[in-house]
Amino acid sequence: MLKTWGKDASVIGMKLEDALPELEGQPFIGILRDIFKTGKTYMATEDSADLVVDGRLQTFYYNFSYKPLKNSAGEVYAIYNTAVNVTDLVAARKEVQEREKKYRDLADSMPQFVWTSDRHGRINYMNDNWYKHMGFDKNEDPNEALRKIIRPDIYPKISKIWEESVRTGKSFEVEYEFADPENSEVYRWFLGRAIPNFDQNGEISEWIGTFTDIDDFKQLQTQKDNFLGIASHELKTPLTSLKLYTQFIETNLSKQGDLKNAEVAKRMNSQIDKLTELVNDLLDVTKIQNGKIQLNESEFDFDQLAEDVIVEQQMTARHKIIFHNNEIGNVTADRHRISQVMSNLISNAIKYSPDADEIIVSTEISGNMVKFSVKDFGIGIPEDKRQKVFEQYYRVSGTKEHTFPGLGLGLYISSEIIKRTGGSIYVHSIEGKGSDFCFEIPKIKI
Repeated sequence: MLKTWGKDASVIGMKLEDALPELEGQPFIGILRDIFKTGKTYMATEDSADLVVDGRLQTFYYNFSYKPLKNSAGEVYAIYNTAVNVTDLVAARKEVQEREKKYRDLADSMPQFVWTSDRHGRINYMNDNWYKHMGFDKNEDPNEALRKIIRPDIYPKISKIWEESVRTGKSFEVEYEFADPENSEVYRWFLGRAIPNFDQNGEISEWIGTFTDIDDFKQLQTQKDNFLGIASHELKTPLTSLKLYTQFIETNLSKQGDLKNAEVAKRMNSQIDKLTELVNDLLDVTKIQNGKIQLNESEFDFDQLAEDVIVEQQMTARHKIIFHNNEIGNVTADRHRISQVMSNLISNAIKYSPDADEIIVSTEISGNMVKFSVKDFGIGIPEDKRQKVFEQYYRVSGTKEHTFPGLGLGLYISSEIIKRTGGSIYVHSIEGKGSDFCFEIPKIKI
């Protein structure tokens, strides 16, 4: 107790108000006097006391009790005082509360809807902007309020994705459609994101999430896709005519023995083919965005298709294409679209390994899944960008951009084709050493 007071044994025998003059104006001496009168125990939790310790007045917090000691006549002759210094505990809690208040103030000032949930995925906080925009009462269960405004036909799917994130701890990202608070028949697009917070044991303690209004962006994206679709369709007709004229000119020049100009026409024809491929890619993207891309599935020889694609690619490639073929046999899928994916992976491997001399194509089968992979020895992909390569319009950036032209659509289209076939596409890569792009599809649709 002497150490807590910041005093030495010289205070023993002194009146409390003389030993600790700084208690003047504080309630403790008055409480002690009352106990002598009432004979009742006094207990307090986290009460503050201002004491002069180390030569300066400081505030401390205590859990303490004043217990009256009584003689045989029931008179209080002394008071037994015990105290626990909980200053550090109170200071830590106040710091947490202060940080939480700052966090809440920050969240309330944000234009996005900010929310948190417990470790089980139950939302326990929504910021002020949510209530201002949506018109909900703060006493209403936010989980039930959210269910009311999400488009009913997509709610089960979103719930399933959220449950999976809560179960696995993986970040959550989904595009929602929320009902407009002023017109329940109109829906606006929002992007929902959430990441987990972990405690000191590595367990999820809570989730922090946002809903961001992306409706204007989605409308612009739709307009862009419509424009690309119309433009691509309009470009196909003149390109087809231009290709026919070029082939006609090349043939006539060859017949006339003008081989030099015939070669020029041949190169023109090659460039038209590349332009046609770009136009076709744009058309595929618009079909994918509108859900109109169709797969014409049939049974075909997978080994023969891989062989045909490799022969076609080898005709224009400087690299040697090495083929490790494990006999696959017939598969059921869209032959043209699978051929498109194979060609894209091989041409990319050639493009992104300019200093190498070969690429390796291989096939294998495991159960009902057929795997096709293309390994190159080129520039590789940084770890943080490996999944981005399958995103729409993603391209190599920085100093390499001028070296590797393109619209950044090939892998996105390939990814969508493989997903719609019921398979998966992925990449293993080491920056500076090369990449291994693979896709897997079911051999037989079950």
